[in-house]
Amino acid sequence: MPMIEEAAKNSIAKIIPVEPPQGPFTYRIQFDSTQPVIAACHIPGVKKTGDREVSFTLPTMEEAFRCFGAVSTLVAAGIEPRFG
Repeated sequence: MPMIEEAAKNSIAKIIPVEPPQGPFTYRIQFDSTQPVIAACHIPGVKKTGDREVSFTLPTMEEAFRCFGAVSTLVAAGIEPRFG
């Protein structure tokens, strides 16, 4: 067991801190049809960038990820189960 502990301590000592990426962060989302674009654009900051594409830019990754979740949830709620 001491060998494992020593190896673990040596490995941890070699870790180099990594700075998180700095924003802003831009997401571009492409859908398989045009209907989701209409729904997604109801979210503040989301803009239509193509017939089947939206994008948004936010200052932090947390905000961008939350916006992506909101877009995904809203679009999924608007899909017809029979037609997709």
